[in-house]
Amino acid sequence: MFVAPFRRDSVSRPVALMISCSPVILILAGVACWLACCHMSAAQAQDAAQTKTAAQATDQSQANVTSAAPIPPKPDTASPLDDPLGLELAKTTALDANAHEMRGHLKRMRELAIKYHLSEDPTETKKLQVEWLGMLATGHKLHQKMIDGAVADFKANPKLDGQAATFLIQVTGRNADNDRFDGMYEIVKMLKEHGHSSQQFDLCYGLTATANNQFADAEASLNAATKNLEKSMQELADAPKMDQKEKEMIGKKMFEVYELIREQNNATVYQTLWEAELKAREADAAGEPLPRVLIQTTKGDFEVELFENEAPNTVANFIALCEQGFFDKLPFHRVLRHFMAQGGDPARDGTGGPGYSIRTELNGKTDRNFFRGTLGMATAAMPDSGGSQFFICYLPRNSLNGKYVAFGRVVENMNIVGDLARINPEDKEAEEQVQEMPDEIIATKVLRKRKHPYKVEKILQMPPVQAPSPDAQQ
Repeated sequence: MFVAPFRRDSVSRPVALMISCSPVILILAGVACWLACCHMSAAQAQDAAQTKTAAQATDQSQANVTSAAPIPPKPDTASPLDDPLGLELAKTTALDANAHEMRGHLKRMRELAIKYHLSEDPTETKKLQVEWLGMLATGHKLHQKMIDGAVADFKANPKLDGQAATFLIQVTGRNADNDRFDGMYEIVKMLKEHGHSSQQFDLCYGLTATANNQFADAEASLNAATKNLEKSMQELADAPKMDQKEKEMIGKKMFEVYELIREQNNATVYQTLWEAELKAREADAAGEPLPRVLIQTTKGDFEVELFENEAPNTVANFIALCEQGFFDKLPFHRVLRHFMAQGGDPARDGTGGPGYSIRTELNGKTDRNFFRGTLGMATAAMPDSGGSQFFICYLPRNSLNGKYVAFGRVVENMNIVGDLARINPEDKEAEEQVQEMPDEIIATKVLRKRKHPYKVEKILQMPPVQAPSPDAQQ
């Protein structure tokens, strides 16, 4: 199934507010955005919209020119002191020391955010934006130190009711919910081996194992998650006093999770595909080095390797667009939880392209398949309709294999892709709410390419693009 061409977002969203961090880490004591991992609340957006920066951004938005600059949010001193980082749980040896360091960093981030919103000097404002992005990167490293400390504490004293275990259970759950699976499989496996179990953990474990290509290990947890979800869906259907609209909303979300599990819970198929992928990667490593591109975004940088052997024209097209600066300032306009992040559209709404299309390089023999981190070319329902729009998968997706060209994979910092602001252009309910601003590609840099010329074979007429659908079935 293909989705309809995307429309422009009808909601006016002040650009300068929207660092739009995804919900893994929340600034302690009211700094409402952290590490590209926390959502800005509607109350914060309304408050910050009164600032000078927001007014300027609104003018820019009205001119249909959006920019998700990496800026600090306006501090909200009235926000609740909830603690998703687990700082108040950090009373054990290694975790406590690292949490203390994190608290100091959060304080400095808050001070920088205040400076930014008081600044009236454009030069100083730009400098603070750069400094903010650097502090986000430092924050990632500090949070990883907290995780490493908690792992060390748990190994020294493996009690599931201890502070280290509680912290790790929280972190792995939030990371799975936000498609940040790198480094999490070993932790969830350790927790499971020591007896941790719950309905939420079954899904967390299953998705984390699948994302890390441990398909056989994921099967039991995904089966358990399916049974729990079926039971919950039946209880929802039997609930006599629940408002019908609320019941439908909850039922829709449950069904989405059910479909996700069904897509992921196919260990035999995925294991076969993964073994073929490993052989292809071995051949890649043994042959002439593949091209690589650094993609700088408002949430940080990640690096991709391009499958020139299997999709030479698609790769040539991508490299040519990167070298032209075509992707600079373009948003990730469609980012769906547990599915994919899509960008590369100059129209910014999913309908645009470079003014031409390219041939769909699928032959049924040497095609690469879709795993976590795979880059795919977005196309219309007809063949030979790719152009500039691409997507990156958060999880393996067998339903996309043989339908879309896989032309690369993320090789560094896939968690940055997980941090991208979630944007669903088809969510009509979200149109009535203050929404996140899409993250943007700041710039792309070709780090490595082969010595031959990269000449793109173009088809001059480009049909409207339609992106892959998460519920597409083979």
